Amino acid sequence: MAESEQSGHTIDEAGNTGRKPALGRRVVRVLVLLGVVYGAGISVACSLQSRLLFPGQFFEYQGGPAPSNAEVWTFAVNEAGDEGRAVFIPTDVPGKRPAVIFAHGNGEAVIENYDLARFYGTLGVHVLMPEYRGYDGVVGTPSEQVIVGDFVLCYDQLVQHEGVDTQAIVFHGRSIGGGVVGSLASEREPAALIIESSFTSVANMAWRFGVPGFLVRSPFSTIRTLERYKGPVLFVHGEEDQLIPISQMESNIRAAVSDDVTEVRIPRRGHNDVLDDPAYWGAIHSFIGRLYPIDQPEDD
Repeated sequence: MAESEQSGHTIDEAGNTGRKPALGRRVVRVLVLLGVVYGAGISVACSLQSRLLFPGQFFEYQGGPAPSNAEVWTFAVNEAGDEGRAVFIPTDVPGKRPAVIFAHGNGEAVIENYDLARFYGTLGVHVLMPEYRGYDGVVGTPSEQVIVGDFVLCYDQLVQHEGVDTQAIVFHGRSIGGGVVGSLASEREPAALIIESSFTSVANMAWRFGVPGFLVRSPFSTIRTLERYKGPVLFVHGEEDQLIPISQMESNIRAAVSDDVTEVRIPRRGHNDVLDDPAYWGAIHSFIGRLYPIDQPEDD
């Protein structure tokens, strides 16, 4: 072993110095620190999933008056006697008519969607809108399992209604509601699907924020349903949607096996204002009208 006269550090016969790799240690420390911070962030995100995914459970709602013919349906959700709630708005058109089961977004409630129900009524279509657990006074904590379970109960009650054509029940979901009806379609077969401003799955969306999809407790995988569902599908999405990019709709369309897919892109609209565009209402009118005769309600 020789000594360097200039530095005093030992140098072996291969010419390597005996200095420890201080820079390498600092890099390792930084990586470990980043890993700890990331892990802590993931842990917080996991513990707050219900709050992040369903913020509307903490909102107060002041929707407009319900249609005069609206019916409130309740159903038991546990042995303690707690009840779920849904609102059924029948069309005035007589006879057996099509029905829509509507699932709203995560920042709104049923009472804020009566205009949509009235619109469907003008098309001769009944509407059933189950409320999510934890929303607008409904007891419980929202999750994919409990929400879809409630929607299954509501579907089973709907098909018992004498005025409903059981072969013409359409599922319509907005935003996270698209995931709800996608999961519902795995339990009960719809006559058609309307997927509005929605995603491929919550698990896929989570990766955009650095959260591994396998940690998501309510994955709502709409794309899996579309990979097997062969009925008619209408996709509606705002081209300027920054919350759920239109690329999510495009991925869903590519995955869909149905040969009856309608795509409606609404220019200059984002995630929350597609309803302000006449093209939105026209898309639903055309889709429903193509599937079922549009009968206008009788005048009183």
